[in-house]
Amino acid sequence: MVLGIKAIHYENELKQRDEASGHRSVDIIKRRFEETMLESATRRVEFYHENLDASRFQGSMHHKLFADYLKAKYGRVKLDVIFPIIGTRVDRGSRIPRELFSDVPIVYVSCLPIGKKPIPPVPEMTGVLLRIDVAQALKVALAVRPRTRRVIVISGPATMHPELLSHAEAAAKSYPGVTFEYWSERTAAHILDSAAALPGDSLVLYLELYRDPTGASFYPWQFGQSLAKAANAPVFGIYESYLDTGIVGGAVH
Repeated sequence: MVLGIKAIHYENELKQRDEASGHRSVDIIKRRFEETMLESATRRVEFYHENLDASRFQGSMHHKLFADYLKAKYGRVKLDVIFPIIGTRVDRGSRIPRELFSDVPIVYVSCLPIGKKPIPPVPEMTGVLLRIDVAQALKVALAVRPRTRRVIVISGPATMHPELLSHAEAAAKSYPGVTFEYWSERTAAHILDSAAALPGDSLVLYLELYRDPTGASFYPWQFGQSLAKAANAPVFGIYESYLDTGIVGGAVH
C-alpha cells in the first residue's frame, strides 16, 4: 500500500513539437498513474512533473543541464518514487534519476513493439513494458473490412518505434490477396492529398507520424485526426490516444 509519498515523474524520448503538453498518450498514463496512487494513499500525495524534451534538445550537454537542474531543484526534497515514461532506451531513460537519486526506487513504463528485446534496466528499478502488436492491428482491420484489396500503412521517417514499419511488412505476408503500400517518406500534405483519392476497397493502417521529410513535426494523434478527416477510406490505429479523433478504431494499446 502506498502511504505518504512524493513522486517525481518525467518523460523521455518523446518525439513531438512540445513534449511538455499535447501528447495524449503521456497524458493518459500520467492521469491513470496518479489516480491509482491516490486510490491507495492514506496520506497526502504530492506529484512533481518534469520534461526532458530529448527529441528537440539532444546530446550529452543537454542531459547534463537537465541533470543539474533536477539536482538543484530536488536536492532538498525527499522523493519516494521516480516514475519515468520512456521509449525503447530503458537504460538512458533511467540513468539520470539513478545517478542523482541513488536511494529512490524507479518504477517505469516503457513501450516496445512485439519481438523487440528491452535493454536491461538499471539496479533498483522495475516497471511495466507495453507491447505494440502491429500484426494484431492489421488482423482486426481486415476482419472489419474483409473486402479490402489495398492497405496503406502510414508512418514517418522519424518515429519513436522504427520497428513498427518492418513489423507491418512482415504481417502483410499473411495476406497475399491484398496490396500493401508504405507511405513513410511522403510529406504530410502529400499523405493527406493521396488519402483523399483512395478507392473504396482501401483501408489505412496509421502507425505514427512525428515528423515528415520537410522537418515539420506533429502530435501523432493530431495528424491522425487530420488523416481521418481527409481519407476516402477508414483509418485504423494502434494507440488508445488515437481514439475519438475520427479513426475507426483498431487493436489499440
